[in-house]
Amino acid sequence: MKSSKTREMLKEQYLNCLKEGRIPWQAGWKKLNLYNGFSNHQYTGINKMLLQYMSNQRGYEDPRFFTFNQVKDMGLHLNETAKGNGIPIEFWSLYDKKEKKTITLGDFERIKAEVPERIPDIKWMVKNYHVFNGTHIEGLPELELTSEIELEESDHKLFVDTLVNNMGVTLLEKKLNDKAYYVPSEDTVVLPSYNSFFTDEDYYAVVLHELAHATGHESRLNRNITNVFGSVEYAKEELRAEISSSFVNSELGIVSETVMDNHKAYIQAWIQIIEEQEKELFSAINDAEKIAEYMEEKGQLEKFVDLYKDVEDKKSLPSLKNTVNHTKDKVKTMNKAISEKKIQKSAVGVER
Repeated sequence: MKSSKTREMLKEQYLNCLKEGRIPWQAGWKKLNLYNGFSNHQYTGINKMLLQYMSNQRGYEDPRFFTFNQVKDMGLHLNETAKGNGIPIEFWSLYDKKEKKTITLGDFERIKAEVPERIPDIKWMVKNYHVFNGTHIEGLPELELTSEIELEESDHKLFVDTLVNNMGVTLLEKKLNDKAYYVPSEDTVVLPSYNSFFTDEDYYAVVLHELAHATGHESRLNRNITNVFGSVEYAKEELRAEISSSFVNSELGIVSETVMDNHKAYIQAWIQIIEEQEKELFSAINDAEKIAEYMEEKGQLEKFVDLYKDVEDKKSLPSLKNTVNHTKDKVKTMNKAISEKKIQKSAVGVER
């Protein structure tokens, strides 16, 4: 399989950032739900991570992206700032080498059932398309952004309490303890006392990071989390907990500089992993998305968003779908979207 330009660019950008001593998934994180402005498809996985990172680097405020052909189909054109600013995203499909054509997931299931000897003929194929941010499109109507829903500290506490309860994990504070860690054999998160944290956000960021580890328990998402401290496998799990908790922190509006600094100790290990095991970065991102979805579902994030929805309903929403703000319909269909996404990832034409 040929290399994906999307993954090459993401790897390069992340390595450059890490070598500068910065953590890329935490660097100037803005809460933007990025989507294709033509199809209203919301980006996920690898595409989301690259577009998010580049949006932060370039200061994009517009969450919409378009391919060159989509811009033409709208009767518009790219402006002079677009040159060199296209970002490659990837699109996956199933390809029948014998028939020399792309096929649907249904076609593959039929082949598997009726002609199983032909299974080796079917391969995943990746294509790259360059997309341009809305700021680079001449004549594109401006997107009027509404105010973002901002959760309060009391919401953070209630979310964490709900998450802990629904996960069934034990949260244990020890006064004389100065470290936070998860004990898989006891399914327990051990924390320093609440008063030992500089801010409430520091406390909740640490708790969410450790709960991300706890999702790996065999009764939940069942990952390999019994690793020796300092090992490569340990660093791989830290990568998953780091990225997934950054997703959840972003949804809750939690920013903790202290936690970011503490996790810089893993930077050299992450550089080694990304340089020597390229696929591991992308595997970690996909796992992190599943972890974040699990935590948001168990913490019942939609309830907290609904508390503020009455205020948002009084404001006019943008005409295009999937803006940077959460809408009531989006959060109420979160559980459905999670199950549909699992099916979508295995289907033909999966845009990640």
